[in-house]
Amino acid sequence: MDERQIIKDKLRRYICDVLLNNPTYPLRDDESMINDGLLDSFSVVDITVFLEEAFDLYVANEEIDVEQIDTLNLLADFVQSQQQASV
Repeated sequence: MDERQIIKDKLRRYICDVLLNNPTYPLRDDESMINDGLLDSFSVVDITVFLEEAFDLYVANEEIDVEQIDTLNLLADFVQSQQQASV
């Protein structure tokens, strides 16, 4: 399994288990979570904290844009770009 898929799986587990409180929710990689109302603005804060803790990142407030983190694919891209920037 590649690194990107591992990131998406970890994010999916957190979002479904913790934020949605529905571990069996079939969250797709390209499903809009925020724009389609699955998650609210409070969830964005929770996701940010999770990103920092789970992936050992520092995420500045100005770096979080809903359009960048609306899907699992976008979140994985964001995590990988932050990891590369910190190297």
